[in-house]
Amino acid sequence: MASSKGNFFSNLQIRHKLWAGFGLVLAILVIVGLGVFPSLVNTEQKTGSMVLERQPAAAAAQELAHRLERSLSALGFYLLGKEEKHKQNYLEGLKKLAEELEILKTNQLVTSDPELSELLINIDKDVAAFAAVRDRMITLATTDSQNFPGIAFAGEAINPVNRQIQSLLSEMILSEEGEEVSEERRALLIELGNLRNTWTGVINGVRAYLAFRSKGAIDEATLYLETTGSIAKRLQEECADMLTFEQEDGLAQFIELREQVVASLKQLEKIHGGKRWRTDAYLINTSVNEMLERIDGNVDALVNRLREDNERTGSELLADVEGTKAFLITLLLVGLLLGVLIAFLMARSICRPIQSAVVAMEDIAKGEGDLSSRLQLNIGGELGQLSDAFNLFIEKFTMWLLAYRVLPVS
Repeated sequence: MASSKGNFFSNLQIRHKLWAGFGLVLAILVIVGLGVFPSLVNTEQKTGSMVLERQPAAAAAQELAHRLERSLSALGFYLLGKEEKHKQNYLEGLKKLAEELEILKTNQLVTSDPELSELLINIDKDVAAFAAVRDRMITLATTDSQNFPGIAFAGEAINPVNRQIQSLLSEMILSEEGEEVSEERRALLIELGNLRNTWTGVINGVRAYLAFRSKGAIDEATLYLETTGSIAKRLQEECADMLTFEQEDGLAQFIELREQVVASLKQLEKIHGGKRWRTDAYLINTSVNEMLERIDGNVDALVNRLREDNERTGSELLADVEGTKAFLITLLLVGLLLGVLIAFLMARSICRPIQSAVVAMEDIAKGEGDLSSRLQLNIGGELGQLSDAFNLFIEKFTMWLLAYRVLPVS
């Protein structure tokens, strides 16, 4: 039987061979797809990580540094000009700073990496400390007595004494109204006027020093203060017998109060001439600047690390794309060659037996009519059945001819 001839593929029917060929081609396509799919998935994951995590994290870190710089700039303008718009810019900057920090804290890439997570924790701590000085800075901007300790000290230690001295000097001068006019008393009155004017020079020097922190101003105030001491001493020594009760008592109080001013002026120079003369500037130059330097350093480290990761991931993506392209081209070439080979084998397995049958039939039909020839296809399927049927037909036809020859001619 036809089914017992040839190999398994040769025994298949033509439609089964066609289905098998198409199946092999589809299998090759599936293999190509499965070979490329893992690389595509890997590329997708790296691209997604870069687009959804790395780049947003780097952008948020850079925006954090930008917001921090703008907040500090707005704070500086507010402390100098005390304008409401600068205050609002400062507060808005702190708000945006917190928002950018929250973006980083919710980024899975940053929180899952130990190094990046540690940097973020340090940034969060310093940003919180920077935001914590907000109320203190606003208070300092609106309250000179707290922002300028020298002014506060002068208001507490010098101004009350100055008012007492001014009152004493006025009383000492007014007490001359009840005295007889003489050259001696006229000279005394002039000396008292000089003492009051000189004291006014002391206070003007103190005010100039508070306003401009000029060494010349404090030296001028000190010089006037020494002059008042000389005048008071001269009044005590040379005019003691001419002083009225109010003048004598007032001069004694003046000398005592003046000594307080001498001590206060030295203390004022230490306070207003030192680094802490302005509290907001001192805080910014010390604790705030230290915080900002740490934040800048940590943000730079975070941005650089993310940038390096992005560059490395980008290089890996390019390498993956090149590798995928080369692998895909290789698979396509192999698949194409296998497809051509399968098509050739299918055509050969189908056409060759048919051609053999055609040659055999033409030989019987056009040749000398050798009925002893047979089709030896040695395959199954439709062509095997055709071969068996043809051979059976030849055998029957031969038997019919032999029977025809032995019949008598009628």
